[in-house]
Amino acid sequence: MTYGKETIVVLVTDILLFSIHTIVSDKINQLEQQRVSLEEREQNLKKADKDEFREQKKLSMYASVTNIIPNMDIGTKISGHIVEREKRTGNI
Repeated sequence: MTYGKETIVVLVTDILLFSIHTIVSDKINQLEQQRVSLEEREQNLKKADKDEFREQKKLSMYASVTNIIPNMDIGTKISGHIVEREKRTGNI
């Protein structure tokens, strides 16, 4: 079976276009996966920031109610330190 020059050019062009399409599609898929991964990281960072803010508020509440700041770093024992506020004196 013999092919004419034009047929071979068309076949090679089709193969090249298919290859380029495959490469571009793969790159688009990789970029989409990176975008999704970055969005997940951003959500995780926002959640971590929100959780840290809540813990700071909780610590502040503990200190205002009990005048003791618990030591959250030591999980095996209960510890903390007493907060001494300035005593306000004045004429009312």
